[in-house]
Order: sequence, then structure tokens, then C-alpha cells
Amino acid sequence: SNNPSSSTSNDSPSSPIGEEDDVESDDDGDDGPSGDDRPTTKMVVYGYTARRRAKMYEWGKKNGMARRSTREYTQVFTDSKHLISKYGLHRQAIRDFLEQYQDKSLNDDIWGTKKYMAQLQRVVDGLSDRVDISLDDLQQSTMEEGLLESIIRNTQRYHLFFVEECHAVMPQPSDHFRPDPNRAVRGQNEWREAVDEHINSQRALAGTADPQNKMPERMKWDFVVYIHLPKEVEATPLREVKSGSVGKFIKMDGVVTKAAGVKAKVEVATYHCETCGETIWQVVDSDAFMPIGQCPTPRCKTNKTLGTVNLLWKSSKFVKYQEVRVQEPSHAVPVGSVPRTMLLALTHHLTRSVLPGDAVTVSGIYLPIQRHAASRMRQRGRAKNEMYIHVFDIEKHKKGYAEQTEEAEMALQIDEAREDPEIVDKLARSIAPEIYGLSDVKKALLCLLVGGCTRQMGDGMRIRGDMHVLLMGDPGVAKSQLLKHLSLIAPRAVYTTGKGSSGVGLTASVQRDPQTNEMTLDGGALVMADNGICCIDEFDKMEESDRTAIHEVMEQQTVSIAKAGITTTLNARTSVVAAANPAYGRYNPKKSVLENLNLPAALLSRFDIQFLLLDTVNEDKDIALARHVGNVHRLGEVPQDLDFEPFGAEFMRAYVRRAREFTPTLEPSLEAEIVNHYTNIRAQERSGTHDKLKTYTTPRTLLAILRLAQALARLRFSEAVERSDFDEALRIIQARKFNVDAK
Repeated sequence: SNNPSSSTSNDSPSSPIGEEDDVESDDDGDDGPSGDDRPTTKMVVYGYTARRRAKMYEWGKKNGMARRSTREYTQVFTDSKHLISKYGLHRQAIRDFLEQYQDKSLNDDIWGTKKYMAQLQRVVDGLSDRVDISLDDLQQSTMEEGLLESIIRNTQRYHLFFVEECHAVMPQPSDHFRPDPNRAVRGQNEWREAVDEHINSQRALAGTADPQNKMPERMKWDFVVYIHLPKEVEATPLREVKSGSVGKFIKMDGVVTKAAGVKAKVEVATYHCETCGETIWQVVDSDAFMPIGQCPTPRCKTNKTLGTVNLLWKSSKFVKYQEVRVQEPSHAVPVGSVPRTMLLALTHHLTRSVLPGDAVTVSGIYLPIQRHAASRMRQRGRAKNEMYIHVFDIEKHKKGYAEQTEEAEMALQIDEAREDPEIVDKLARSIAPEIYGLSDVKKALLCLLVGGCTRQMGDGMRIRGDMHVLLMGDPGVAKSQLLKHLSLIAPRAVYTTGKGSSGVGLTASVQRDPQTNEMTLDGGALVMADNGICCIDEFDKMEESDRTAIHEVMEQQTVSIAKAGITTTLNARTSVVAAANPAYGRYNPKKSVLENLNLPAALLSRFDIQFLLLDTVNEDKDIALARHVGNVHRLGEVPQDLDFEPFGAEFMRAYVRRAREFTPTLEPSLEAEIVNHYTNIRAQERSGTHDKLKTYTTPRTLLAILRLAQALARLRFSEAVERSDFDEALRIIQARKFNVDAK
């Protein structure tokens, strides 16, 4: 019987596939085959008659489907055919580029201005194991049509072209050749290849040789080729990386949220068959692979034996591999959305180049994760596939002090600035110049950026040089703004809040690795800020149990973990800057300082400097503050009341990096001054005349004075702590109570 629901409407074309078996109907309706004119399921499986196929084609043609699909298929086929036909020309253009490109700023002893031949010469001489290809150079030198676009669209194949052409034009070793013991594998591979060629030549005479069983070219690669996108290419937002970007060379910004450990990944697996004595190689392109179970050589196939194949790990080739997960920057997240993440695959030299918390720009190939057969069986029926970026280039937005290289122009600016007798005050006032006053607080934060000198004693005892600062004060005195600006200046900084942080989130947590199913440690905010600064806002809102987790970090600068069978110690060499409100919301002058701070003595003594910022009423100062804030909001720039141009964050990072190179020592004449000052403070605290302003002074205060004096000497680029540094350190240390005013 006919199916009433199979009738079509005038709004949309019906499907040409029906349910009935009468295919000889001459129904030529405009809405396509329907009703009695539809084929049965059996006919759908075994094919249609010529008349039926013609009718279906006419129906599809009328609705534009055949024409559109044919045009799209033809266009894709034409583009692919045209691209493949250009491979030969493009490879020749790449070879010419490697051999002929000249950089006028280069002057190599052998190749002169030939940039890439000089790089290859260093590779063959054992002085380097990487070749960096700049597409900016390629764009300037080559006239081959479509080469740059083809590299960006089909990067994986063209990267192989670059590697092969580098091997083709590799020069001979020069007089600078330096034997590298790590290249013993290269000699072993060359020896094995020569032996295999000899064996195959002998077997060729007997007719049993396998010309396909040769050592893969990848086994011989002993250097890495990195391709760098042109500088004019802008970063693609993570949300705009879609299916059309698969296989292409893309650039994106992100923040590193997790960095797994570096592991050895097999690139070429080597096997040995005990039955026929052949050596077999297997190229591995994915995260997992299926080992060879039977010998594929003609000899074992002729004898109809599976062979006994053993995997030779020592003869296989491994590369360093690390997985990193990045998150899109906060400014790129739409309102009400959750930040998205992307998996990065780092290999060779790029491993261990980033840490959690780093803001980076990455360039690489956008690819799907290839899974082995067993994993594909488990995911049968799933159309989704996880993607990742095979990274070729990664650039940090803020480099650490040890990673920074001082440019000539910046070095000249620093040399000019150090001649200014007021350079320290100007650097301090350049920290958040939009914030009114707080000159002593800013100078203390500047000293925190520089830090004191870490002492490593002969018996293993370590005396920290990093400083800790506590900002306690009334609401609205710009404590949080100072912390935010300080995190922007420091090359490595982590900003967090007390209420949104737990003890585990600050130190370290134990997680189960989804790949290896093993228990691993994930560092918290203090571990991520190693060799940097950790800014903790709303410090007073933290739970007491969570706040005790940072006691060890602030003094020993380590995080000790004994959980889930993992007993270890992590480094947390960080400076802590905390901001908090008094215990009663605002400062209560009827209570003592310690009662207003409401922090345990064990924690309070670990802070080198504690500033108490009070919002007092003063008509003149209030007028000046209101005018300052109004000018900043009206002009939207640095206030005009400064008598100098504030230094930028880049200059301050470079200046601090230069200052940290000095290790000033204390003059013997100042030792007696420090002893007298310390004993006087302790004597005043023992007396009963200063109960209301009584504070804790411990032996840690001595170290705080020394660290602050060393930081001031470093800012002068001096190797000795002078009397002026000591006096200024005492003045800052004694600033326990500080009113908000302009100084």
C-alpha cells in the first residue's frame, strides 16, 4: 500500500529514495519521484535501471544538487591536481632558496652572507643541530608563484621538502668540525645501512632481495628544521580555529595552564627477525603504534613462516616529546563564555621551554590526533576527533631574567639612566604612576623585584634572598591595583585571591594522568611562580588551614608533598606580595597594630616589610587626590604632575635584570650599626611604654634589613652596601604605619 507520508510539499524537494516497488511509472511530477515511483529497499541495494537513474539525475539537476556537487568536486579536484603538479617546481625553488639566499648582516668565514648554507655548515660540523627557516626570507627572495601560500596550506608535506632539500645541499665538513659523542647513533646508522646494502646486493644475485626494506630517511636525520611564519601574519583567535584550518600553518595566543613531563617518543622502531636475519624499520607518526607481529620480508613469506620478530629499543630512534595545554587569553573570552583550551605537542628543542602561567604565541600545524587500531575500535561511531597543534615556534610574551638578552639600544638607555642620581626614586614612581602617592610602598615593591642575594652555605644551608611584602590597609587605597601592576612588570608572576585559593591550589595537588593512569603532581600558584612573584589579594579572607600552607614556602622556599605514595619536594623560590584588610574592615585606632592585623605571629614574622595604609581625612590631600584621579580619567594617560617620563615595563624588566647581576656585600663598618639597631628595637618592645604599637621583631628582621640594603645597592649597580643603603633600608623597615599621601 502507498505511504501517505511520502507525498512531497512545494516547500522542499523530496528524497528520490522511496519504499514502493513500481519503478516503471511515468510520473513526471516536479517534486521528484514519489509514491508508486519510488524503488524498494532491495532495488536501492542492488541498483536501479537506466531509466530510473536518468530520472533521479534529472530530479537532482532540477533542484541544483547535481550541478552544485559536481562543480564543487571538480573545483577541489582541479585545485589538488594543480597543487601536486607544482611540487617539482616548488622543491627546486626551495633548493635554490637554501643555496642562494643572502643576509647582508651576516659574515660567515666560509659562506659569507649565505645564511642557510652557513647554518647547514654548522650542522655538518657538529656545532648545531637545528635549522631555522624564516618565511619572511623566502617571501623576499623567491619569485615562484604560490610557494608561500602552498607552504602555509600544506605545511606538513612542505616541511618534509625542506628537510630533504637540506640533506641534498648539505656541505662537506670544514676545518671547524667537532666530533660529537652524541652522534654515535649517526655512525651506527651509516654502518648498518652499508651492511644492509651489501647484504641486499648479495641477495639480489640470488633473487631474494627486498628493495623496499631500506632504512627510512628519517632514521638518518640528525638535525631539526623549524619553519617560522612571516611577521605580518596575525594570530588567529582560538575560537576561530575551525575545520578549515586542519593541516594549515596557524598562529595563536594563549596562556599555558598545564605542562606535562618530557618523555621519549619513538619515531622509528627497529626490529630484527631471528628467522631470516633481516632488519625491519617502522616509521611511527602517531602517539601510539601497533608493533610488527610477523616478518614482512620475502624470505619469510616464501618459506611461509611468520618469523620471530624482536623489537630493538637500543637501535630505534627516539625524540623528546612534551604535551602542553594552553588556554585562550582572558581578554579574548566573550562575555558569559568559558575559556577554551588547545593541546600543543612540543618536540626536540622546544620541550621545557614554557611553564604553567606563561603567556605565549605559538605557531604550528593544526592536526587531528591519530589513534591506534585498538583506540579506534573503542571510539567506533564517534565523528568527533580531538585536535592539537604540532608546534614549530613558540614565543614568550615575558621572558625570565635568565632568558632575556640585552639589546644594544636598551643597554645604551640603561647606561644613560644609571648616571641619574635619582634613578631609584624614578623607577619606584614608575610603578603604577596612575596611583597617587605611596612612594615608600612603591620603592619597597621595586626592591622586591630586585631582591637580595641568596646565600648557599657550605653545609647545604640556604639563606633566601627573595623578599616578602604585606600591604594591610583600609579599603580603597589601591592595594589590589598595585598587585596587578606589579604582576605585569615582573617577567614571571601569578595573581590569585585568598578566597578563591585553597591550600592545595597554592602548593600542589595530586592528579591521575589520563594517559599513563599514574598519580602525578600538579603545581599550584606558588610552584608556578618559581623564580618569580606570587601576588595574593584578599589575604585576610583565606581560611586559616589554607594560609598555613605557605609557611614553608615563605622561608624554606620549598613545597613538601607526601600524598598518594608520592613523597617529594618542589621548588617554590618566589616572592610573596599579599594585600589584606584589617580585622574590623577598617583600621581601629583603639586597637593595637597586631590586633588590627589579626595574623599569626609565625606568618607575620615571615614578611620582610609590613605596610599599614590608612585612609585618613585631610582636606588638602583629599583635594590633591581628587584632582589627580580626575585628570587620569579625563586624559586617559599618565598624570602630568610627574617631572619625568615614567619608564615602561620593558625598560624596568631590563634594568632589574642588569641589577640582579650584582652581588653586593656588607661593609664591616656597618655590622656594628645593624647590631645596635636590632638590640634597640628589641629593648623597646620589652618595655611597657609602647604596648599599643607593639610589633613582633625576630631575628628574621635582621635578614630583612640586609636583603633590603642589598636590593638598594643592586639598584645602584654596586658591589658594596654603603651607609646610604643601610639608612634607607632602616627608614623603610620602620614605616610600620603609613598614611596615604603624596611624597
